[in-house]
Amino acid sequence: MEENHRLIQWGVIRPLLAIVQWWTFNVTVIITNKWIFQ
Repeated sequence: MEENHRLIQWGVIRPLLAIVQWWTFNVTVIITNKWIFQ
């Protein structure tokens, strides 16, 4: 039961990490563009 809970937790955390990574990348690109084309 404990192992199953951990798998479910990991199944939720992985997509969240992917979303956070994607947003961080987008924000970095936007800030870099604003800084370059100031």
